[in-house]
Amino acid sequence: MMSWISPRPPRLASLAAIVMLAAGCSDKNTGPAGPSNVELDAQSVEQQAVSTLSFVQDLIGGVDELAAGDFSGVTGDLGVPGGALRADPEPVWDGSGWVLDFQGSETDASGSATYDIYFRVQYLDGSGTPQQYPDQNTYSLGMALDYVVDAHSEDQGSTFDILLDYAVDMNVSNLATGGPYQLDGSGDMFIDMQFSGDGDNLRLAMGMGWAADLSVPANDGCPTGTASVTVDSWTMNALYGGQPYYDWELFDGASKVGEGSETLLCTVPAS
Repeated sequence: MMSWISPRPPRLASLAAIVMLAAGCSDKNTGPAGPSNVELDAQSVEQQAVSTLSFVQDLIGGVDELAAGDFSGVTGDLGVPGGALRADPEPVWDGSGWVLDFQGSETDASGSATYDIYFRVQYLDGSGTPQQYPDQNTYSLGMALDYVVDAHSEDQGSTFDILLDYAVDMNVSNLATGGPYQLDGSGDMFIDMQFSGDGDNLRLAMGMGWAADLSVPANDGCPTGTASVTVDSWTMNALYGGQPYYDWELFDGASKVGEGSETLLCTVPAS
C-alpha cells in the first residue's frame, strides 16, 4: 500500500541503537543499584527524528487508498507484523467514522511484543457532514491514532525492553478535487526503554512531538511544505520541495548542530 520509505513504527532496532550511541554520555549518578539514565546527543536525536518523519510519511503515503475507502493495508502500514494478529481486523462504523480497535502479540526467537492500537477515520463532505462511504462529494478525511507497544527482547545475554505510546491527529482535505491534498497533522510519542548487557544497565525515557503542513499530489506525488520534530530542547525542521527527498536542519535550542537530506520514494510529474 505504501510507496514511501516504510519502517516499522516502533523501530525497535533503531531505538536500541539510540541507547547504545548515547551510552558514552550516560549519567552514572544513579549508582549500581539502578539503571543509568541516558543523555541524548545530536546523533541519536537525528536518528529518531528521521524515523519519526518516516512514519509520518507512511501515513501520508496511504492517503490515496484511504480516500477511496480502502483499509486493506492499514495494519501493516501502522507497523503491526503479520504474525501479531490472527486475522486482519475489520473496520467498524460507529455512526460518524470508521474504527479499527484491536490488540495483538508476537513472539519469536528474539523476544515478544504486544500491540494495542486504536485507529479512526472520518469522511466529511464540503459542509462538514460525516459520510459513511467516500464519494465525489467527500472533501476531507480525518485520522486519529493511539498506538501502544510493549516489547521485550534478548540476545546473547543482553536484554532490551521498550514501552512506546504514540498518538496522532491528522486531517487531509481537497479530496474532491483529486489533489493535491492538503495535509495538516501532529503527533506525540512517549518512549521508555531499558538496555542491560555487556556490563551496562541503561534507561532512556523521552517525549517527542511532531507537526506537518504539507501539500501532497495524488498518486504518490512528492510533497511540498514543512514538518518538524521536537525532542526536549532539540528541534529538527524538514523542508519538502516536491522532489524525491527532503532537507533537514537540527537545532539544540537556538544552535544549529546538523543538517542533511533524506530520500523519499515518490513521483515527480513529467514536465
